[in-house]
Amino acid sequence: MKENESMAFHGVSCAFLPCLLEAGIYTAARLEHAELAAWRTGRPKADYFFFHCTDGICEVYARGKAFLLKANCTLLLPGNQTVEIPAERGQRFTALRFRCEKGKPPLQPEVVYSVPDSPVEELFYAALVKGGQEAKVSRAQLDLYFALLLSEWAELAGREDGRKGIPSIYEGDIRRAISYLTEHMDEKIQMSALARQLNLSERNFRKLFTEQMGVSPKAYLQSARLGRAKELLRAQKLSIHEISEAVGYYSQFQFSRDFKKEFGITPSDYRGGKRF
Repeated sequence: MKENESMAFHGVSCAFLPCLLEAGIYTAARLEHAELAAWRTGRPKADYFFFHCTDGICEVYARGKAFLLKANCTLLLPGNQTVEIPAERGQRFTALRFRCEKGKPPLQPEVVYSVPDSPVEELFYAALVKGGQEAKVSRAQLDLYFALLLSEWAELAGREDGRKGIPSIYEGDIRRAISYLTEHMDEKIQMSALARQLNLSERNFRKLFTEQMGVSPKAYLQSARLGRAKELLRAQKLSIHEISEAVGYYSQFQFSRDFKKEFGITPSDYRGGKRF
């Protein structure tokens, strides 16, 4: 299957759970206009969106929330919302839309899972590639592989030798922390104060957050701030100084340095149309 092309299925009922509606593999490198999103919601409508980052970093924005996916991370989101993934240098990810006619996915929505490699993953991607070629696989076969893959990832994520990411009794605390970081990114945030709000020690909060999200709270906040800055730069309404303050930077120099370190380009060049 060619990257940045998707395979859509319409009008045929499916007895398997889940029922895939669309599946595509995307990379920013193949985009002609890198200022465009690498992926955004559209049709057909779905019960869920599912994203699997295989290389680089994917910043997933949905309803004012930011989710950071590194390589081998996955994210399930409800389908009744607008979702956008900005183009990033070196990224490669799979985006799926699917419907659940019965039951629910084994992974919880709005939780970033770090998943191990598995034989079923190879089968699923082999079928996905074949599905975009002349010798197409049936949708039922692809549905089956995807259902098996989600179940296997959910099982492996819960083992002691699996990677962190399975929801725990602290999942609600981490989700509240993510919401707070996203909603207050324009403010000076003390992680110690945020930990106290959650009735956790700062050390335990940082440990739990990193296990759940794959990055530290500070790294997550910086990524969310810089991702929001890219949106504001594309809007062309605020000065770079105003944007740096709007995303919580009190030094434009520090903002420009972090932006270039993260994306390999200065905010001014990014606004001017130079991309990666």
